[in-house]
Amino acid sequence: LADPQLAARDGLRHPAAPVAGGPRHHYLDSPYQVQLFHRGQLHVHSDRAIGHQLPRDMSRAYERAGYEWVSITDLNTLTPTDQFVTPNIVPVAGVEAGFAFAHLVELGVQILPPATSLQQAVTDVHNQAGVAILAHPREPPAVTYEQAAALKGLDALEIYDARLQLQNPALADATETWDRLLSTGHRVWGVVGDDTTWVDGPDSTLGRTSVYVQSVEVEPSLIGDAIHRGAFFDSTGVRILSVDTPSSDTLRVITADATTIRWYGSGGKLLATTPGKAGTYRVRWDEVYVRAVASRADGAEAWAQPVFVVP
Repeated sequence: LADPQLAARDGLRHPAAPVAGGPRHHYLDSPYQVQLFHRGQLHVHSDRAIGHQLPRDMSRAYERAGYEWVSITDLNTLTPTDQFVTPNIVPVAGVEAGFAFAHLVELGVQILPPATSLQQAVTDVHNQAGVAILAHPREPPAVTYEQAAALKGLDALEIYDARLQLQNPALADATETWDRLLSTGHRVWGVVGDDTTWVDGPDSTLGRTSVYVQSVEVEPSLIGDAIHRGAFFDSTGVRILSVDTPSSDTLRVITADATTIRWYGSGGKLLATTPGKAGTYRVRWDEVYVRAVASRADGAEAWAQPVFVVP
């Protein structure tokens, strides 16, 4: 597929070249490559704002839990990465910017300018070559589908928030909004986040979610780039090993431990269900996009990013 560096920083993503051997008017636009996945977390709070542990203690807790990178995204506070440098885990600069109209997780930014609109906030992130993620869009101040659809350059939205799943499950899942955006031509990725403020205890959600990025090494700019171009999957426990296109009209997902793989397309329609650790889906060229959700019997899941179906 196409060189991932063709992804433009203005939020417009260039389609991949046609899959070799396929008809030129049909192709699958996939964000994935043949690279290893690296486990990380992009939504965490420390005591520099609303959290309860030192940034370094948070980072160490994620290192012990098997993560390779972490971003401390304190609310309206840019916590320097040198405050959570820990052996064996890479710190990524980030912040949760809280506005009266929405919250954004902003990765790779150095300043937090004021904004009077969500569009201005997203633009400010991109002016710093950062990644703009709409955080917990169903929690007040909630962002409607119409408001999200009006944005230019939004990289991703948080489709599952572990803190909300603990505190208010009705607001935790935003996959319906994600499917509506994808169905109307918006190329926006879905992320998950722990959104934790505690290392342990009954209110801790540390380790409940993971974002596995594809990159040649674990380095902050490469992590940000992978999220910007959709080269990652999200998980609450299931491990995806690969997402690829073994032929010009077929998608394949291979996992380590799933028992079922579900395939979704335009409008969030369930297209097919595949039992087992691996599965394939043959496109009909009318799906608009196809995304896979791999699940286990214990309820753990993994969400692959959409592969766009270009007729």
